[in-house]
Amino acid sequence: MDAKQIGERIRKHRKNKKLTQAQVGKFLAIGKDVISDYENGKVKVIPFEKRAKMSSVLNIPVSELLYDNEKMACI
Repeated sequence: MDAKQIGERIRKHRKNKKLTQAQVGKFLAIGKDVISDYENGKVKVIPFEKRAKMSSVLNIPVSELLYDNEKMACI
């Protein structure tokens, strides 16, 4: 997956959980503008630690937030 696809997944799951960008940002200790940048694919590589925490708050497997090159490293 690329940054745009990961961002779309984050947005979809966040909305399914009825969370605002501000709520997710608070959990991750970052601003809602950063969450917006993540969701819009403006950040090319979201730090793994942030994606791991995000998977927890969104209740999804971290594997759904892996970039293509990371998936290959797991095989």
